[in-house]
Formats: sequence, C-alpha cells, structure tokens
Amino acid sequence: MFSGLFGWFRSQRMAMAVFASMASLYFFTNFQRVGIPGTVFNEIQSDFGVSASAVTALAAVFLYVYAGMQVFIGAGADRFGPGRMLLVGAALLVIGSILFAFAPTMTTLLLARALVGLGASFMYICIIKQIINTFETRFFPPLLGLLLLVGYSGGIVATAPLALAVGRYGWRASFAVAAVLSLAAYVVMAVLVIRVRKSSGHRPSFSLASAFALLKRREIYPLLVTGAINFGIYYVLQVTIGKKFLEDFLGMGSGAAALVTGAMLLTVTLGYTVGGFLPKLTGERRKPFVIIASAGVLLASAMLAAGMAAGLPAWWFAAAFVVLGATNSPAIVATSLLKEMSPRATAAFSISILNAACYVSVAMASTAAGLVLDRFESGAREVNGHMVYPPAAYGVMFAGMVVLASVSLAVSFFAPETHGVQYNEETAPAVHAGASQA
Repeated sequence: MFSGLFGWFRSQRMAMAVFASMASLYFFTNFQRVGIPGTVFNEIQSDFGVSASAVTALAAVFLYVYAGMQVFIGAGADRFGPGRMLLVGAALLVIGSILFAFAPTMTTLLLARALVGLGASFMYICIIKQIINTFETRFFPPLLGLLLLVGYSGGIVATAPLALAVGRYGWRASFAVAAVLSLAAYVVMAVLVIRVRKSSGHRPSFSLASAFALLKRREIYPLLVTGAINFGIYYVLQVTIGKKFLEDFLGMGSGAAALVTGAMLLTVTLGYTVGGFLPKLTGERRKPFVIIASAGVLLASAMLAAGMAAGLPAWWFAAAFVVLGATNSPAIVATSLLKEMSPRATAAFSISILNAACYVSVAMASTAAGLVLDRFESGAREVNGHMVYPPAAYGVMFAGMVVLASVSLAVSFFAPETHGVQYNEETAPAVHAGASQA
C-alpha cells in the first residue's frame, strides 16, 4: 500500500508541490495558535503588567475570529476555489504575525492576534478543499493525516523549542523570526498557486440548497457536540493553561512544562499521521473511533482531577496529558465522516461546520479559564513578576472538564456510521440511512 502511495506522489509532483507549500503555511498557523499565550504566558503578563484574563484574551480573540469565519471560509472555498482564498488568508496571517512581534501595547497585541486568527481561519478548510479538488477520494485520509502532521509539527516547535528560544533571545525576537519565515513560505505558495491557476480554471460549485440540506440532517449534530467538547478540553490544556498549571501546581520550570505539553502535541501529531488508516483495520467503520475519543478525553480529565485531589506526582499528570493527546487523534475520523455525509460541492462547507463548533468551544473554554484564574487571584502570589495561582483554581477547571467529557461520551453513542460510503445526492437517502443504523 505504502509503495503505491509513494509512487503516486512522484507522479503528482506539481500538485504535491502546491499542497506542500500550503501545508508549510499551516505549520506557521499552528505555531502561532499554540505558542500564544501558552508558551509565553508569564513573559507577556510580566512585560505588560496585565491580569490572567487579559493574557488568555490573546487566545480567545484568535479563537472567536477563527471560529466565526469558518462557515464563511468553507462556503468561499467551495464557491471561489481554495487557491484564491489562501492568497488572501495567508497574507493576513503574515501581516498579523509581523505586527505581533513588534506590538508596543496590549491593544496592539490583541489587534495582531485578531489578524492572525482571521488569516488562520482560511488555512485548514481551504487546504482540505484543495485536496478534494486535486486528488482522488481514496487518498483523502492519508493526505489529511500528512497535512495534520506538518501543521501540528508547528505546534510542537511552539512548545519546548520556542520556550528555549524565548529564554535565550526573548519572545519578540523569537516571534519576529517566525514571522519572516512565514513570509518566505507565503511567497513560495503564491508563486505556485498563481502558476497552477493560469493552467486550470475553477468552476463555482457551492450550492446553498445543499448546505441547508446538510444542516437539516440530525445525524451530524452528535459529531458537532463531541468534537466541540473533546477539542475544547484538549485545546485549553495544550494552548491556554496546561503549561501554566504545570508551573503553578507542580513547580515545574518553563522548559520542563513545555516538554510535557510538547509530548502531548507530539502524541496528537503521530496519531493524526496514522489516523487516516485506522478505519481500514475495522472494516471502514467510523463510529467506534468517535466513542473511543470521547472515552479517552473523560479518562484524561478524571486523571487530572484525581491527581490533584490525591496529590499525585508529576509523572501522573504528564501521563494524563499524553492520554488526552492520544485520544484526540481519532478526531480525524470525524472529519472523514462529515466529508462522506455531504455532496462534493459543499465538502469544505460541511467540514467548516465542525471546525467552527470546535473553535467556538475552545474560545469559550479559554475565556472561562481566564475568568476562573481571576476569581482566585486573591489567593495567588507574585513570583518574579508573574502570578502563581492556587490549586483550587485548577481544581475547578478539571471538575468542569470531567462533567463536559461525560456529556461527550454519552452523545458519542449517537454518532452516525457511513462505512466509508461517499454521499451521492441520488443514492444517499437509501445508502446513508442503512449505514447510520449499522
């Protein structure tokens, strides 16, 4: 199987070059998403003298803009084509990245994050649409896994490696270098996309009627609920408060804490890489992996809550982070499910709905985390210019995660099943009704 896949890659060099250039920008999207504020929480709080909720607002503004744009980006990618959309979105990402590195005030930082979030909102959906438009359907899962491998590698670089760079050169210099590299990646992508667009036209395919028909299908909503809860819990630990928790509660240094969050992200990345092949091991079944993902998120949340209550050692919490990362990996199956449940003309739109639900969830979770920390500020103490929050603050967050993860697991049993059958507007009612009952 793999030899045939590599041979196919060689025969599709130009298409793969365009895909690779787009994936490189997705790398920087995830670098920006993970690195701020998680890895530089204390540095920003110290430099600007702001509250925890002000720092977590840097994550929230990115996420609210990102989530709010998903449905529009999905419809735009279906209507205008992914290449044209990415030329605009990637430019906004680069501009916001440069502005963030040199921002003189907290207000400017927030503006920069809004621009980065706006630009980032184009990336994932448009690249998926590019895969759908360019490659055969059977290669969608492995190419999606490859995209997530490249993208989440950017997130890994934004953990321990970024913490090391920030400690040596400062956060501004570190993000300035990343901004320059993202600009170089944009130039390469733009040249390739413009070259390809000159040799092939794009016919608008988006159908508003098909989009509304998809929204009326009740079987998609368990996927949206489980995806939003599971990714929200994972994300708030990965990006917003995970590293801060390890430093405050366990007394870990910045580098050691970043290694733990980096290990979690590495687990997710490796899982995404193989995730596209998992259904083949179970006769192309999808639903079991949705249930497994929710069960794993509940297990990890319970481990964190129990670990705090029992005062367990650092390795227990590191293991909980890795478990959470491993069980987030089957989320790739939910993306394939939604693609298979929608017509080709609205494929980007359908996936954008799931993405929007996930990022609304993480935006709300990031905001809530900041408010909880502020609520316990009276019990916090100042150390080297930043605040160390009491264990009770994190205990409240983990208890909330256990409740939400329990809801996710219950809902996951109502997820649909397609057995890999692609939606067809003529045969879908019969085929998908039978598949969902399997």
